[in-house]
Amino acid sequence: MVLRRALTDVNLHGVDIPAGSLVHVLLASANRDPRQYPDPDTFDISRPTIERHMAFGGGPHFCPGTALSRLLADLSFRSWYPHVHRLSLDPADPPTLRLTQGSFGFARLPFIIGD
Repeated sequence: MVLRRALTDVNLHGVDIPAGSLVHVLLASANRDPRQYPDPDTFDISRPTIERHMAFGGGPHFCPGTALSRLLADLSFRSWYPHVHRLSLDPADPPTLRLTQGSFGFARLPFIIGD
């Protein structure tokens, strides 16, 4: 979640936002907008509209750590991919989701590495 203040009166999708209003921007919601992303609930890394994804912000608020994050993600996936067939969820310790508002994903995702 990011907070912004409206500089001018604006109407977004039928909602009037007066100048000076505090606006809560939920990036996770923006990334699931069906007007921008076809089938937004499906993970698709080759989505043609991927450049509009808000994970790293945008405009003057674009994250300076983007390049490093992408590099680390690429290296992580490349190192794990050859071993994915060996991974399975631990049936004795089921995954748990994060409960913090605005923080989506798993708090714990225990898995077993097989042969």
